[in-house]
Amino acid sequence: MKKEVIVADDEGEIRELVGLICDGSGMSSILCNDGSQAFDLIKAGHVPDLLITDGDMTRLGGIELMEKLRELGFLFPVILMTGREIPVGSKLAEKVAKLSPFFIRKPFSVAAIQELIARALAEEAVTP
Repeated sequence: MKKEVIVADDEGEIRELVGLICDGSGMSSILCNDGSQAFDLIKAGHVPDLLITDGDMTRLGGIELMEKLRELGFLFPVILMTGREIPVGSKLAEKVAKLSPFFIRKPFSVAAIQELIARALAEEAVTP
């Protein structure tokens, strides 16, 4: 059975690229325009094997999305993508690390995201 991945990013090119990478790696991807759309989909019962989300989106950012999902008890792995600098040791870095150990900075290479996806899917449920 194919692993299912939800990709949430308000940048269409990034969203489509990550979806193509997932599909090309034998997974099935569902693309969401923002965190709000992804949250509604998951809350309605469509629980993925992996969520890949942008940290900064217009309606619901990835960090807030991860917080809401963890509060509801969803423990599937999440990869946070961001173009923003997150200084090591900052409160933001601590918050992100607490929500998910999987983080990638934009721009990234195809190989880097493929490796991170493989690592995230190899993990058991992430404890919030």
